[in-house]
Amino acid sequence: MMKWQVPPWPEKDPAVHAAMRKKLAAVWDKGYITKGTVMESLTSFFAILKGNDDIWMACNGTSSGLKSVLWAPSFPLLTVENYLQAMSGGYYMGDIDVGEMFLNFIMHERIWMYC
Repeated sequence: MMKWQVPPWPEKDPAVHAAMRKKLAAVWDKGYITKGTVMESLTSFFAILKGNDDIWMACNGTSSGLKSVLWAPSFPLLTVENYLQAMSGGYYMGDIDVGEMFLNFIMHERIWMYC
């Protein structure tokens, strides 16, 4: 199994850096992350701009090895043809934002060392 102990690159933009600290503090306050020793791998993360005054925090589970020890079902994206078929009368569409979805799943102790 791979080891990844390189910390994320420091954010150069002070406003984005402050937003990242704020997002990480919220995750810390909820108990999703704690102090501890990195056994195998760090989970790298980075900010993605969300509008003009907010960010999304993206975690990279590939570099840490987390992705290789997890199974996740496939969620194929629909094609334009699928949407056009569904746009006839009597159909409804929606958009669901699952903001902290990744953080809602308790990880088994055996994979903690990868995240």
